[in-house]
Amino acid sequence: MSEFMASKNLHICNIPKYGPTFISSIHQGFPDLTIINNSISNYLKNWGVLDTQSHSDHKYIYFKLEVEDIPEADFYFKSKYGQKKFLNFIKKHLHSFKTKLNKVDNIVYFNQYVKDFIDMIKRAAFKTLKKKPKRIVQRFSFWSEDLRVARSRVSKLFKIYLRNKSINNNQVLVQSSGSAYRKARAGYKKLLVQTKKKAWEAY
Repeated sequence: MSEFMASKNLHICNIPKYGPTFISSIHQGFPDLTIINNSISNYLKNWGVLDTQSHSDHKYIYFKLEVEDIPEADFYFKSKYGQKKFLNFIKKHLHSFKTKLNKVDNIVYFNQYVKDFIDMIKRAAFKTLKKKPKRIVQRFSFWSEDLRVARSRVSKLFKIYLRNKSINNNQVLVQSSGSAYRKARAGYKKLLVQTKKKAWEAY
């Protein structure tokens, strides 16, 4: 694993002292990894594990990337048109970039090389490709009223289960409420997967 990460110039953001990302009744560990390229690791400003009910054995992970030089765009490029001009622009600069690449001998120069190459691609896109307003871009969305109702029911049953477990000595009631919660959680997960799949197919 470490050799693969090093060969692909990758960085693991996880901080073990913040606690495990997976907790079950019989085991806990760190199987959920947040992996980014080393070239943007300096932009990572925050990472942690949320102590919030996720209705799963896996906990929610949060992280924050601050990339100041990439503002929110109100358009996207229409790559269907202008491809020839775009490629010709890049071809004009390829020779100089090949020469520069042969001279790269450390990570600092390599990171600068990658930045310069990306900047060149950006210039090519802005000079040769047409732009389309973002407001007419089809946005992917899967959330629905059925999911909201199902999630609310799972949350309600989980609270009932916790309350019975903490204050009630009736093991039958505790097991019954626990069973109802787990059944509702499984149904919610199944509905979530089905809804996401249908949304992707329609997107």
